[in-house]
Amino acid sequence: KRIVILKSVIDQKTVKFLDLLSKTSSSEIILSNYKTLRFEINEHNEPKILLSDGTDIALARVVYFKSHNLYPEYASAVAQYLKYKHVSFFDNEVANFVSSSKLSEMFVLVTNDVTVPKSLIVSEKKDIPNYDKLKGDFGNYFVIKGANSDRGKNNYIVKDKFSFDQVLARIEKANAYIVQQYIENDGYVRVLMMGGRVIQIVKRFSVSHKDPLKAHLNKPMGGANAIELNEAECSSELLALARRAAIAMHRSVVGVDLIQDNKTKKWYVLEANNNPYITGGINVENKIKGLADFLELENR
Repeated sequence: KRIVILKSVIDQKTVKFLDLLSKTSSSEIILSNYKTLRFEINEHNEPKILLSDGTDIALARVVYFKSHNLYPEYASAVAQYLKYKHVSFFDNEVANFVSSSKLSEMFVLVTNDVTVPKSLIVSEKKDIPNYDKLKGDFGNYFVIKGANSDRGKNNYIVKDKFSFDQVLARIEKANAYIVQQYIENDGYVRVLMMGGRVIQIVKRFSVSHKDPLKAHLNKPMGGANAIELNEAECSSELLALARRAAIAMHRSVVGVDLIQDNKTKKWYVLEANNNPYITGGINVENKIKGLADFLELENR
Protein backbone atom coordinates (compact mmCIF):
# COMPACT_ATOMS: atom_id res chain seq x y z
CA LYS A 1 0.00 0.00 0.00
CA ARG A 2 2.07 2.85 -1.32
CA ILE A 3 1.15 6.52 -1.54
CA VAL A 4 3.33 8.95 -3.49
CA ILE A 5 3.25 12.65 -2.67
CA LEU A 6 4.67 14.99 -5.31
CA LYS A 7 5.83 18.47 -4.35
CA SER A 8 7.59 21.24 -6.27
CA VAL A 9 10.11 21.95 -3.51
CA ILE A 10 11.05 19.74 -0.58
CA ASP A 11 12.29 21.73 2.43
CA GLN A 12 12.78 20.87 6.11
CA LYS A 13 9.19 21.75 6.90
CA THR A 14 8.04 19.26 4.25
CA VAL A 15 10.27 16.53 5.69
CA LYS A 16 8.77 17.04 9.15
CA PHE A 17 5.29 16.94 7.65
CA LEU A 18 6.10 13.62 5.97
CA ASP A 19 7.42 12.17 9.21
CA LEU A 20 4.19 13.00 11.05
CA LEU A 21 2.07 11.74 8.17
CA SER A 22 3.95 8.43 8.01
CA LYS A 23 3.42 7.85 11.73
CA THR A 24 -0.30 8.50 11.32
CA SER A 25 -0.88 6.44 8.18
CA SER A 26 -0.76 2.66 7.77
CA SER A 27 0.47 3.06 4.17
CA GLU A 28 4.02 3.52 2.91
CA ILE A 29 4.42 7.24 2.17
CA ILE A 30 6.96 8.28 -0.48
CA LEU A 31 7.77 11.95 -0.96
CA SER A 32 9.27 13.08 -4.27
CA ASN A 33 9.87 16.29 -6.16
CA TYR A 34 9.41 16.56 -9.90
CA LYS A 35 13.07 17.19 -10.73
CA THR A 36 14.12 13.71 -9.61
CA LEU A 37 11.65 11.91 -11.88
CA ARG A 38 12.89 10.06 -14.96
CA PHE A 39 10.60 9.79 -18.00
CA GLU A 40 11.08 6.96 -20.51
CA ILE A 41 9.44 5.75 -23.72
CA ASN A 42 10.89 2.50 -25.02
CA GLU A 43 11.17 1.07 -28.53
CA HIS A 44 7.74 -0.60 -28.15
CA ASN A 45 6.08 2.79 -27.50
CA GLU A 46 5.61 1.92 -23.82
CA PRO A 47 5.92 4.83 -21.36
CA LYS A 48 7.31 4.71 -17.84
CA ILE A 49 8.00 7.26 -15.12
CA LEU A 50 10.52 6.30 -12.46
CA LEU A 51 11.06 7.69 -8.97
CA SER A 52 14.59 8.42 -7.76
CA ASP A 53 14.91 4.89 -6.32
CA GLY A 54 14.24 3.43 -9.79
CA THR A 55 10.71 2.19 -9.05
CA ASP A 56 7.75 2.91 -11.29
CA ILE A 57 5.51 5.65 -9.90
CA ALA A 58 2.54 3.60 -11.18
CA LEU A 59 3.21 1.03 -8.43
CA ALA A 60 1.52 3.45 -6.04
CA ARG A 61 -2.13 2.99 -5.07
CA VAL A 62 -2.63 6.73 -5.14
CA VAL A 63 -0.60 9.84 -6.03
CA TYR A 64 -1.19 13.20 -4.37
CA PHE A 65 -0.01 16.31 -6.25
CA LYS A 66 0.70 18.40 -3.14
CA SER A 67 1.97 21.27 -5.32
CA HIS A 68 2.78 21.63 -8.98
CA ASN A 69 2.72 25.30 -9.91
CA LEU A 70 6.50 25.42 -10.51
CA TYR A 71 6.53 22.29 -12.69
CA PRO A 72 3.20 22.09 -14.53
CA GLU A 73 4.71 20.25 -17.53
CA TYR A 74 6.08 17.52 -15.27
CA ALA A 75 2.84 17.21 -13.33
CA SER A 76 0.79 16.98 -16.51
CA ALA A 77 3.01 14.22 -17.92
CA VAL A 78 2.73 12.27 -14.65
CA ALA A 79 -1.06 12.69 -14.60
CA GLN A 80 -1.37 11.41 -18.17
CA TYR A 81 0.75 8.39 -17.29
CA LEU A 82 -1.25 7.61 -14.15
CA LYS A 83 -4.50 7.76 -16.13
CA TYR A 84 -2.97 5.36 -18.65
CA LYS A 85 -1.93 2.97 -15.85
CA HIS A 86 -5.30 3.34 -14.02
CA VAL A 87 -3.73 4.76 -10.86
CA SER A 88 -5.81 7.13 -8.71
CA PHE A 89 -4.51 10.68 -8.27
CA PHE A 90 -5.73 14.05 -7.13
CA ASP A 91 -6.54 16.69 -7.83
CA ASN A 92 -7.83 15.71 -11.26
CA GLU A 93 -7.36 19.21 -12.65
CA VAL A 94 -3.67 18.41 -13.12
CA ALA A 95 -4.53 16.23 -16.12
CA ASN A 96 -6.29 19.15 -17.86
CA PHE A 97 -3.17 21.30 -18.17
CA VAL A 98 -2.54 22.79 -21.64
CA SER A 99 0.72 21.32 -22.91
CA SER A 100 3.39 23.86 -23.80
CA SER A 101 6.46 21.67 -24.35
CA LYS A 102 7.46 18.26 -25.66
CA LEU A 103 7.66 16.81 -22.14
CA SER A 104 3.93 16.70 -21.48
CA GLU A 105 3.04 16.44 -25.17
CA MET A 106 5.00 13.22 -25.66
CA PHE A 107 3.24 11.58 -22.72
CA VAL A 108 -0.16 12.67 -23.99
CA LEU A 109 0.68 11.17 -27.39
CA VAL A 110 2.21 7.90 -26.22
CA THR A 111 -0.60 7.18 -23.74
CA ASN A 112 -3.09 7.63 -26.59
CA ASP A 113 -1.49 5.06 -28.88
CA VAL A 114 0.44 7.57 -30.99
CA THR A 115 3.86 6.23 -31.99
CA VAL A 116 6.80 8.45 -31.01
CA PRO A 117 10.56 7.76 -31.10
CA LYS A 118 12.23 5.99 -28.18
CA SER A 119 13.05 8.70 -25.62
CA LEU A 120 14.55 9.49 -22.25
CA ILE A 121 13.62 12.75 -20.48
CA VAL A 122 15.50 14.18 -17.50
CA SER A 123 15.21 17.50 -15.69
CA GLU A 124 18.85 18.63 -15.50
CA LYS A 125 21.75 18.53 -17.93
CA LYS A 126 23.82 16.77 -15.27
CA ASP A 127 21.27 13.93 -15.29
CA ILE A 128 21.91 13.09 -18.94
CA PRO A 129 23.68 9.69 -18.89
CA ASN A 130 27.22 9.34 -20.22
CA TYR A 131 27.96 8.71 -23.89
CA ASP A 132 28.63 4.98 -23.59
CA LYS A 133 25.34 4.43 -21.74
CA LEU A 134 23.35 6.37 -24.33
CA LYS A 135 25.10 4.68 -27.24
CA GLY A 136 24.18 1.31 -25.75
CA ASP A 137 20.55 2.36 -25.31
CA PHE A 138 19.96 4.39 -28.48
CA GLY A 139 22.57 3.21 -30.99
CA ASN A 140 25.36 5.07 -32.78
CA TYR A 141 23.27 8.15 -33.56
CA PHE A 142 20.84 9.92 -31.21
CA VAL A 143 19.36 13.38 -30.70
CA ILE A 144 19.59 15.61 -27.62
CA LYS A 145 17.27 18.60 -27.35
CA GLY A 146 15.52 20.89 -24.91
CA ALA A 147 11.95 19.82 -24.21
CA ASN A 148 10.75 23.36 -24.88
CA SER A 149 12.88 23.84 -28.02
CA ASP A 150 11.22 25.01 -31.22
CA ARG A 151 12.15 25.45 -34.89
CA GLY A 152 15.39 23.50 -34.52
CA LYS A 153 16.78 25.59 -31.66
CA ASN A 154 18.55 23.77 -28.83
CA ASN A 155 18.31 20.58 -30.89
CA TYR A 156 21.44 18.54 -31.80
CA ILE A 157 22.50 15.18 -33.18
CA VAL A 158 25.23 13.06 -31.58
CA LYS A 159 27.33 10.77 -33.79
CA ASP A 160 30.34 10.06 -31.57
CA LYS A 161 31.93 10.94 -28.22
CA PHE A 162 33.40 14.16 -29.62
CA SER A 163 30.04 15.46 -30.85
CA PHE A 164 28.42 14.36 -27.56
CA ASP A 165 30.84 16.56 -25.61
CA GLN A 166 30.19 19.43 -28.04
CA VAL A 167 26.43 19.12 -27.56
CA LEU A 168 26.68 19.17 -23.77
CA ALA A 169 28.83 22.31 -24.03
CA ARG A 170 26.43 24.06 -26.42
CA ILE A 171 22.98 23.02 -25.27
CA GLU A 172 21.16 25.82 -23.48
CA LYS A 173 19.09 25.70 -20.32
CA ALA A 174 15.71 24.03 -20.79
CA ASN A 175 12.75 22.96 -18.65
CA ALA A 176 13.84 19.36 -19.37
CA TYR A 177 16.21 17.52 -21.70
CA ILE A 178 15.18 14.84 -24.18
CA VAL A 179 17.49 12.13 -25.50
CA GLN A 180 15.78 10.57 -28.48
CA GLN A 181 16.35 7.79 -30.96
CA TYR A 182 17.51 9.09 -34.34
CA ILE A 183 15.23 7.82 -37.11
CA GLU A 184 17.05 7.41 -40.42
CA ASN A 185 14.91 9.28 -42.94
CA ASP A 186 14.77 11.23 -46.17
CA GLY A 187 12.88 14.16 -44.65
CA TYR A 188 9.65 14.71 -42.76
CA VAL A 189 5.99 15.36 -43.49
CA ARG A 190 3.76 18.03 -41.94
CA VAL A 191 0.01 17.38 -42.02
CA LEU A 192 -1.96 20.59 -41.44
CA MET A 193 -5.46 19.90 -40.12
CA MET A 194 -8.35 22.14 -39.15
CA GLY A 195 -11.40 20.68 -37.46
CA GLY A 196 -10.21 17.17 -38.29
CA ARG A 197 -9.99 17.94 -42.03
CA VAL A 198 -6.66 17.73 -43.84
CA ILE A 199 -5.90 21.16 -45.33
CA GLN A 200 -2.36 20.63 -46.55
CA ILE A 201 0.40 18.02 -46.61
CA VAL A 202 3.98 19.21 -47.09
CA LYS A 203 7.04 16.98 -47.51
CA ARG A 204 10.47 18.38 -46.68
CA PHE A 205 13.41 16.40 -48.03
CA SER A 206 16.73 15.93 -46.26
CA VAL A 207 19.26 18.68 -46.87
CA SER A 208 22.89 19.22 -45.97
CA HIS A 209 23.71 21.51 -43.04
CA LYS A 210 26.89 23.49 -42.45
CA ASP A 211 26.70 22.72 -38.71
CA PRO A 212 27.34 18.96 -38.21
CA LEU A 213 25.43 19.05 -34.91
CA LYS A 214 22.35 20.19 -36.87
CA ALA A 215 22.67 17.66 -39.70
CA HIS A 216 19.39 15.92 -38.75
CA LEU A 217 17.23 19.04 -39.24
CA ASN A 218 15.35 19.42 -42.52
CA LYS A 219 13.98 22.95 -42.46
CA PRO A 220 16.25 25.49 -44.17
CA MET A 221 15.18 29.09 -44.69
CA GLY A 222 12.96 29.61 -47.73
CA GLY A 223 11.56 26.10 -47.92
CA ALA A 224 13.56 25.17 -51.01
CA ASN A 225 13.35 21.48 -50.06
CA ALA A 226 9.55 21.44 -49.66
CA ILE A 227 6.83 20.09 -51.94
CA GLU A 228 3.07 19.84 -51.48
CA LEU A 229 1.44 16.39 -51.55
CA ASN A 230 -2.18 15.33 -51.93
CA GLU A 231 -3.88 12.77 -49.71
CA ALA A 232 -3.81 10.12 -52.42
CA GLU A 233 0.00 10.19 -52.35
CA CYS A 234 0.10 9.48 -48.61
CA SER A 235 -0.30 6.18 -46.83
CA SER A 236 -3.33 5.48 -44.67
CA GLU A 237 -0.93 4.83 -41.76
CA LEU A 238 0.51 8.34 -41.99
CA LEU A 239 -2.89 10.04 -42.14
CA ALA A 240 -4.39 7.90 -39.36
CA LEU A 241 -1.41 8.63 -37.09
CA ALA A 242 -1.68 12.37 -37.75
CA ARG A 243 -5.38 12.32 -36.91
CA ARG A 244 -4.79 10.35 -33.69
CA ALA A 245 -2.17 12.89 -32.63
CA ALA A 246 -4.54 15.82 -33.22
CA ILE A 247 -7.33 14.10 -31.30
CA ALA A 248 -5.03 13.12 -28.42
CA MET A 249 -3.85 16.73 -28.02
CA HIS A 250 -7.42 18.13 -28.41
CA ARG A 251 -6.12 20.50 -31.09
CA SER A 252 -8.47 21.64 -33.85
CA VAL A 253 -5.88 23.70 -35.75
CA VAL A 254 -2.67 21.68 -35.70
CA GLY A 255 0.41 20.86 -37.75
CA VAL A 256 1.51 17.27 -37.10
CA ASP A 257 5.12 16.50 -38.00
CA LEU A 258 5.83 12.87 -38.90
CA ILE A 259 8.93 10.98 -39.95
CA GLN A 260 9.34 7.58 -41.60
CA ASP A 261 12.13 5.12 -40.86
CA ASN A 262 13.97 4.39 -44.11
CA LYS A 263 14.50 0.75 -43.14
CA THR A 264 11.31 -0.36 -41.35
CA LYS A 265 9.00 2.14 -43.13
CA LYS A 266 7.36 2.79 -39.77
CA TRP A 267 5.94 6.27 -39.14
CA TYR A 268 6.58 8.29 -35.97
CA VAL A 269 5.09 11.56 -34.71
CA LEU A 270 7.71 14.16 -33.81
CA GLU A 271 5.37 16.95 -32.77
CA ALA A 272 1.77 18.15 -32.88
CA ASN A 273 2.26 21.90 -33.27
CA ASN A 274 -0.59 24.01 -31.85
CA ASN A 275 0.62 27.10 -33.74
CA PRO A 276 1.33 25.89 -37.29
CA TYR A 277 2.76 28.24 -39.90
CA ILE A 278 -0.30 29.53 -41.77
CA THR A 279 0.73 33.04 -42.82
CA GLY A 280 3.60 31.88 -45.08
CA GLY A 281 5.16 28.89 -46.79
CA ILE A 282 3.65 26.85 -49.62
CA ASN A 283 0.18 27.70 -50.95
CA VAL A 284 -0.80 30.29 -48.35
CA GLU A 285 -4.09 30.90 -50.15
CA ASN A 286 -5.21 27.32 -49.53
CA LYS A 287 -4.34 27.56 -45.83
CA ILE A 288 -6.24 30.84 -45.48
CA LYS A 289 -9.28 29.34 -47.21
CA GLY A 290 -9.08 26.26 -44.97
CA LEU A 291 -9.02 28.44 -41.85
CA ALA A 292 -11.86 30.65 -43.10
CA ASP A 293 -14.02 27.59 -43.87
CA PHE A 294 -13.28 26.09 -40.46
CA LEU A 295 -14.10 29.31 -38.59
CA GLU A 296 -17.32 29.78 -40.57
CA LEU A 297 -18.35 26.21 -39.83
CA GLU A 298 -17.73 26.74 -36.11
CA ASN A 299 -19.70 30.02 -36.23
CA ARG A 300 -22.92 28.46 -37.55
